[in-house]
Amino acid sequence: MPQSAEISPAAGVTVTGIKQVGAGQGALGWWEITINVANDAAPGNRTLTLVTPAGRSNPLPITIATHAPTISALSIVAAQTNQPAVDLQFTAADSASDLGDTPNVGFILQCGVGEPEQGVVRGKVTGGVVRASIPNPRTRKGPGAPAVADRCDLQVRVSDSIGTESNTMRTTVEFRN
Repeated sequence: MPQSAEISPAAGVTVTGIKQVGAGQGALGWWEITINVANDAAPGNRTLTLVTPAGRSNPLPITIATHAPTISALSIVAAQTNQPAVDLQFTAADSASDLGDTPNVGFILQCGVGEPEQGVVRGKVTGGVVRASIPNPRTRKGPGAPAVADRCDLQVRVSDSIGTESNTMRTTVEFRN
């Protein structure tokens, strides 16, 4: 478990949280590291180093972009139990206007216990609204199928044409028959 995380150079960038979000086997696992970037932080390359009881990690490169898309108003359009996809939409604003017509929409869908479903799908932008369809885990059967509940937690973000990711929006998916 990381005890802390350090950003270098640190001017305008602070680590505000470290939370374990997945447990692997043995010493493996993963964490969510929340980073706050001040409005006046200089864009450019930095490094992230994790500090653990066993020592310091190798520095990982991160980039503070000159701009990032912003998403809001995430909603589920359709989530039928027996349909192959969950349809969602959200509003996107991009000051550089480089979101494009079919941006990448990243998602994490946690349904019950076990590993979350994660992936990236292509969205479709119309009038500042992004629509996307993610795979419905309830329709997967057999070995390797995820544990599924009637309610799932969903996280969504979008990437612009140069790969800069937006903020993350969260909602609950309630499957209906």
